[in-house]
Amino acid sequence: MRPNFLTRLIVCTILCSSYSSLYAKSVPAEPAKETIKSLSDANNPATSTKLSLLDAMRAGSVSLGVASRHPPFSFVDERAIPQGYAYQLCTRLIVSLASSHRIPIPAIITVALKPAQRERALMEGRVNLLCDANLIHKTRAVTWTRPIFIEPMVLISTTEKKYADLNELKYRRIGVISGTYTAKTLIEANLSRQLALSIEPLTDFDTALNMLEKKQIDALWTSITQVSNALKTLPVAFQWTRLDNLGWPLGLALRSNDTESKQIVDQELSRLSRTGEWAKIYRMFFEQQSSWTLPMSDAQKALLKDEAP
Repeated sequence: MRPNFLTRLIVCTILCSSYSSLYAKSVPAEPAKETIKSLSDANNPATSTKLSLLDAMRAGSVSLGVASRHPPFSFVDERAIPQGYAYQLCTRLIVSLASSHRIPIPAIITVALKPAQRERALMEGRVNLLCDANLIHKTRAVTWTRPIFIEPMVLISTTEKKYADLNELKYRRIGVISGTYTAKTLIEANLSRQLALSIEPLTDFDTALNMLEKKQIDALWTSITQVSNALKTLPVAFQWTRLDNLGWPLGLALRSNDTESKQIVDQELSRLSRTGEWAKIYRMFFEQQSSWTLPMSDAQKALLKDEAP
Protein backbone atom coordinates (compact mmCIF):
# COMPACT_ATOMS: atom_id res chain seq x y z
CA MET A 1 0.00 0.00 0.00
CA ARG A 2 1.46 3.35 -1.01
CA PRO A 3 1.73 5.96 1.75
CA ASN A 4 -0.69 8.83 1.32
CA PHE A 5 0.32 12.44 1.06
CA LEU A 6 -0.11 13.15 4.79
CA THR A 7 2.11 10.21 5.77
CA ARG A 8 4.83 11.31 3.35
CA LEU A 9 4.64 14.86 4.70
CA ILE A 10 5.04 13.66 8.30
CA VAL A 11 8.05 11.48 7.40
CA CYS A 12 9.66 14.31 5.45
CA THR A 13 9.14 16.71 8.35
CA ILE A 14 10.80 14.29 10.78
CA LEU A 15 13.76 13.66 8.45
CA CYS A 16 14.23 17.35 7.68
CA SER A 17 14.10 18.19 11.37
CA SER A 18 16.72 15.54 12.15
CA TYR A 19 18.91 16.70 9.31
CA SER A 20 18.66 20.32 10.44
CA SER A 21 19.67 19.31 13.96
CA LEU A 22 22.69 17.37 12.70
CA TYR A 23 23.64 20.19 10.37
CA ALA A 24 23.47 22.72 13.19
CA LYS A 25 25.82 20.55 15.26
CA SER A 26 28.28 20.18 12.39
CA VAL A 27 28.47 23.90 11.55
CA PRO A 28 30.78 25.74 13.97
CA ALA A 29 29.35 28.63 15.90
CA GLU A 30 31.24 31.82 16.59
CA PRO A 31 34.07 31.54 19.13
CA ALA A 32 33.25 32.03 22.77
CA LYS A 33 33.77 35.57 23.98
CA GLU A 34 37.47 36.31 24.25
CA THR A 35 39.04 36.57 27.67
CA ILE A 36 41.87 39.07 27.96
CA LYS A 37 44.75 38.04 30.14
CA SER A 38 47.95 39.81 30.97
CA LEU A 39 51.16 37.81 30.90
CA SER A 40 51.19 37.78 34.70
CA ASP A 41 47.86 35.92 34.64
CA ALA A 42 49.17 33.59 31.95
CA ASN A 43 52.31 32.84 33.98
CA ASN A 44 50.29 30.46 36.09
CA PRO A 45 51.81 27.00 35.35
CA ALA A 46 48.31 25.62 34.94
CA THR A 47 47.97 27.67 31.75
CA SER A 48 51.21 26.34 30.31
CA THR A 49 50.22 23.27 28.31
CA LYS A 50 52.64 23.34 25.36
CA LEU A 51 49.92 21.71 23.31
CA SER A 52 50.08 22.10 19.56
CA LEU A 53 47.63 24.60 18.14
CA LEU A 54 45.39 21.86 16.78
CA ASP A 55 45.49 19.83 20.02
CA ALA A 56 44.63 22.95 22.02
CA MET A 57 41.63 23.48 19.75
CA ARG A 58 40.52 19.89 20.28
CA ALA A 59 40.88 20.40 24.04
CA GLY A 60 38.40 23.27 23.85
CA SER A 61 40.41 26.47 24.21
CA VAL A 62 43.22 28.19 22.36
CA SER A 63 45.47 31.03 23.56
CA LEU A 64 46.32 33.77 21.08
CA GLY A 65 49.18 36.13 21.85
CA VAL A 66 48.67 39.74 20.77
CA ALA A 67 50.77 42.85 21.15
CA SER A 68 49.68 45.22 23.87
CA ARG A 69 50.18 48.12 21.49
CA HIS A 70 51.11 47.46 17.88
CA PRO A 71 48.31 48.93 15.75
CA PRO A 72 47.01 48.10 13.27
CA PHE A 73 48.42 44.56 13.54
CA SER A 74 47.31 43.71 17.07
CA PHE A 75 46.55 45.77 20.15
CA VAL A 76 44.17 46.03 23.08
CA ASP A 77 41.85 49.03 22.98
CA GLU A 78 40.68 51.23 25.85
CA ARG A 79 37.84 48.78 26.57
CA ALA A 80 40.32 45.90 26.94
CA ILE A 81 39.09 44.36 23.69
CA PRO A 82 41.65 42.81 21.30
CA GLN A 83 41.80 44.45 17.90
CA GLY A 84 43.91 44.55 14.76
CA TYR A 85 44.51 42.98 11.39
CA ALA A 86 46.62 40.02 12.56
CA TYR A 87 44.22 39.36 15.45
CA GLN A 88 41.16 39.36 13.16
CA LEU A 89 42.99 37.06 10.75
CA CYS A 90 43.84 34.69 13.63
CA THR A 91 40.27 34.46 14.91
CA ARG A 92 38.96 33.84 11.39
CA LEU A 93 41.68 31.22 10.97
CA ILE A 94 40.61 29.39 14.14
CA VAL A 95 36.97 29.29 12.96
CA SER A 96 38.07 28.04 9.54
CA LEU A 97 40.37 25.36 11.01
CA ALA A 98 37.60 24.13 13.30
CA SER A 99 35.27 23.79 10.31
CA SER A 100 37.90 22.02 8.17
CA HIS A 101 38.78 19.53 10.93
CA ARG A 102 35.20 19.03 12.12
CA ILE A 103 35.83 20.06 15.72
CA PRO A 104 33.84 22.52 17.84
CA ILE A 105 35.12 26.07 17.75
CA PRO A 106 37.20 26.53 20.89
CA ALA A 107 37.03 29.34 23.40
CA ILE A 108 39.66 31.97 22.59
CA ILE A 109 41.90 33.30 25.35
CA THR A 110 43.79 36.42 24.34
CA VAL A 111 47.07 37.12 26.09
CA ALA A 112 48.33 40.71 25.77
CA LEU A 113 52.12 40.74 25.51
CA LYS A 114 54.88 43.31 25.51
CA PRO A 115 57.53 42.88 22.77
CA ALA A 116 60.10 41.29 25.10
CA GLN A 117 57.51 38.75 26.31
CA ARG A 118 56.29 37.37 22.98
CA GLU A 119 58.86 34.69 22.24
CA ARG A 120 59.01 33.48 25.85
CA ALA A 121 55.22 33.23 26.07
CA LEU A 122 55.16 31.11 22.92
CA MET A 123 58.02 28.84 23.93
CA GLU A 124 56.72 28.24 27.44
CA GLY A 125 53.26 27.33 26.20
CA ARG A 126 51.45 30.43 27.49
CA VAL A 127 50.14 31.00 23.97
CA ASN A 128 49.60 28.64 21.05
CA LEU A 129 49.85 31.23 18.29
CA LEU A 130 51.35 34.73 18.12
CA CYS A 131 49.04 37.04 16.20
CA ASP A 132 51.12 39.99 15.07
CA ALA A 133 53.49 40.97 12.28
CA ASN A 134 56.19 39.41 14.38
CA LEU A 135 59.27 41.47 15.01
CA ILE A 136 61.13 38.85 17.00
CA HIS A 137 64.47 37.67 15.65
CA LYS A 138 64.75 34.45 13.73
CA THR A 139 65.45 31.55 16.05
CA ARG A 140 65.34 27.78 15.84
CA ALA A 141 62.71 27.77 18.58
CA VAL A 142 60.13 29.67 16.50
CA THR A 143 58.61 29.05 13.10
CA TRP A 144 56.48 31.38 11.04
CA THR A 145 53.54 30.94 8.77
CA ARG A 146 53.55 32.35 5.27
CA PRO A 147 53.78 36.17 5.31
CA ILE A 148 50.50 37.82 6.26
CA PHE A 149 51.04 40.81 4.01
CA ILE A 150 48.99 40.31 0.85
CA GLU A 151 51.18 42.94 -0.82
CA PRO A 152 54.79 41.98 0.00
CA MET A 153 57.24 44.67 0.99
CA VAL A 154 60.48 44.94 -0.94
CA LEU A 155 63.89 46.53 -0.61
CA ILE A 156 65.35 48.16 -3.74
CA SER A 157 69.07 48.83 -4.00
CA THR A 158 71.73 49.20 -6.66
CA THR A 159 73.38 46.07 -8.03
CA GLU A 160 76.58 47.10 -6.27
CA LYS A 161 75.14 45.99 -2.92
CA LYS A 162 73.03 42.88 -2.31
CA TYR A 163 71.42 42.74 1.14
CA ALA A 164 70.91 39.23 2.51
CA ASP A 165 69.70 40.08 6.01
CA LEU A 166 67.81 42.91 7.65
CA ASN A 167 70.70 43.50 10.08
CA GLU A 168 72.93 44.44 7.15
CA LEU A 169 70.91 47.66 6.89
CA LYS A 170 72.34 48.87 10.19
CA TYR A 171 73.39 52.55 10.08
CA ARG A 172 72.30 52.79 6.42
CA ARG A 173 70.31 55.58 4.80
CA ILE A 174 66.96 54.10 3.79
CA GLY A 175 64.42 55.95 1.67
CA VAL A 176 60.66 55.49 2.02
CA ILE A 177 57.62 57.09 0.40
CA SER A 178 56.24 59.34 3.13
CA GLY A 179 52.62 59.14 4.22
CA THR A 180 52.33 55.39 3.52
CA TYR A 181 51.91 52.44 5.83
CA THR A 182 55.15 51.04 4.44
CA ALA A 183 56.89 53.97 6.14
CA LYS A 184 55.39 52.91 9.46
CA THR A 185 56.71 49.36 9.06
CA LEU A 186 60.19 50.77 8.43
CA ILE A 187 60.01 52.67 11.72
CA GLU A 188 58.83 49.49 13.46
CA ALA A 189 61.75 47.50 12.05
CA ASN A 190 64.19 50.24 12.95
CA LEU A 191 63.03 50.32 16.57
CA SER A 192 62.55 46.59 17.09
CA ARG A 193 65.84 45.52 15.48
CA GLN A 194 67.80 48.56 16.74
CA LEU A 195 69.14 49.21 13.25
CA ALA A 196 69.97 52.89 13.86
CA LEU A 197 68.78 53.75 10.36
CA SER A 198 68.80 57.19 8.83
CA ILE A 199 65.27 57.34 7.39
CA GLU A 200 64.77 59.60 4.37
CA PRO A 201 61.11 60.48 3.60
CA LEU A 202 60.62 60.79 -0.17
CA THR A 203 57.80 62.06 -2.36
CA ASP A 204 57.82 59.50 -5.19
CA PHE A 205 59.53 56.50 -6.75
CA ASP A 206 61.45 58.42 -9.42
CA THR A 207 63.02 60.63 -6.76
CA ALA A 208 64.04 57.52 -4.84
CA LEU A 209 65.76 55.93 -7.86
CA ASN A 210 67.54 59.20 -8.59
CA MET A 211 68.82 59.38 -5.01
CA LEU A 212 69.87 55.71 -5.15
CA GLU A 213 71.84 56.34 -8.32
CA LYS A 214 73.59 59.33 -6.75
CA LYS A 215 74.27 57.30 -3.57
CA GLN A 216 72.28 59.74 -1.47
CA ILE A 217 70.41 56.77 0.00
CA ASP A 218 71.50 53.13 0.28
CA ALA A 219 68.13 51.48 -0.40
CA LEU A 220 64.40 52.10 -0.82
CA TRP A 221 61.87 50.38 1.46
CA THR A 222 58.49 50.04 -0.26
CA SER A 223 55.69 47.63 -1.18
CA ILE A 224 55.14 45.79 -4.45
CA THR A 225 51.72 47.41 -4.79
CA GLN A 226 53.15 50.90 -4.58
CA VAL A 227 55.70 50.31 -7.32
CA SER A 228 54.41 47.22 -9.16
CA ASN A 229 54.50 48.78 -12.62
CA ALA A 230 57.88 50.41 -12.00
CA LEU A 231 59.43 47.08 -10.95
CA LYS A 232 58.61 45.61 -14.37
CA THR A 233 60.84 48.19 -16.04
CA LEU A 234 63.41 48.62 -13.29
CA PRO A 235 66.73 49.76 -14.83
CA VAL A 236 69.48 47.13 -14.84
CA ALA A 237 71.48 49.17 -12.34
CA PHE A 238 68.90 48.32 -9.64
CA GLN A 239 67.67 45.15 -7.95
CA TRP A 240 64.96 44.27 -5.47
CA THR A 241 64.29 41.57 -2.90
CA ARG A 242 61.30 40.74 -0.68
CA LEU A 243 61.69 41.67 2.97
CA ASP A 244 60.57 38.22 4.15
CA ASN A 245 63.77 36.94 2.50
CA LEU A 246 65.83 39.29 4.70
CA GLY A 247 65.07 37.67 8.03
CA TRP A 248 61.85 39.57 8.82
CA PRO A 249 59.18 36.87 8.34
CA LEU A 250 56.09 39.09 8.78
CA GLY A 251 53.97 36.04 9.60
CA LEU A 252 52.11 34.50 12.51
CA ALA A 253 54.42 32.61 14.87
CA LEU A 254 54.28 29.07 16.26
CA ARG A 255 56.70 26.92 18.23
CA SER A 256 59.15 25.30 15.83
CA ASN A 257 58.22 21.79 17.01
CA ASP A 258 54.57 22.39 16.11
CA THR A 259 55.15 21.24 12.55
CA GLU A 260 51.65 19.85 12.04
CA SER A 261 50.04 23.19 12.89
CA LYS A 262 52.46 25.11 10.69
CA GLN A 263 51.41 23.01 7.71
CA ILE A 264 47.66 23.20 8.30
CA VAL A 265 47.74 26.95 9.10
CA ASP A 266 49.55 27.68 5.83
CA GLN A 267 47.03 25.52 3.96
CA GLU A 268 44.11 27.29 5.62
CA LEU A 269 45.59 30.73 4.90
CA SER A 270 45.86 29.70 1.25
CA ARG A 271 42.21 28.66 1.28
CA LEU A 272 41.16 31.96 2.89
CA SER A 273 43.14 33.71 0.18
CA ARG A 274 41.33 31.80 -2.59
CA THR A 275 37.89 32.54 -1.14
CA GLY A 276 38.61 36.25 -0.73
CA GLU A 277 38.04 36.21 3.05
CA TRP A 278 41.67 37.10 3.77
CA ALA A 279 41.59 40.05 1.37
CA LYS A 280 38.42 41.35 3.02
CA ILE A 281 40.12 41.47 6.43
CA TYR A 282 43.23 43.03 4.88
CA ARG A 283 41.25 45.83 3.24
CA MET A 284 39.59 46.70 6.55
CA PHE A 285 42.95 47.79 7.94
CA PHE A 286 45.08 48.78 4.96
CA GLU A 287 42.78 50.19 2.30
CA GLN A 288 40.27 52.03 4.45
CA GLN A 289 40.54 54.58 7.21
CA SER A 290 41.33 52.51 10.28
CA SER A 291 39.53 53.04 13.57
CA TRP A 292 42.56 52.58 15.80
CA THR A 293 43.51 55.79 17.59
CA LEU A 294 46.43 54.82 19.81
CA PRO A 295 49.07 57.57 19.79
CA MET A 296 52.08 57.38 17.50
CA SER A 297 55.61 58.09 18.67
CA ASP A 298 57.21 61.44 17.87
CA ALA A 299 59.29 59.73 15.17
CA GLN A 300 56.16 58.36 13.53
CA LYS A 301 54.40 61.72 13.67
CA ALA A 302 57.35 63.39 12.01
CA LEU A 303 57.33 60.99 9.09
CA LEU A 304 53.74 59.85 8.67
CA LYS A 305 50.38 61.40 8.21
CA ASP A 306 48.13 60.40 11.09
CA GLU A 307 45.91 57.64 9.67
CA ALA A 308 43.31 57.89 12.42
CA PRO A 309 40.12 59.73 11.42
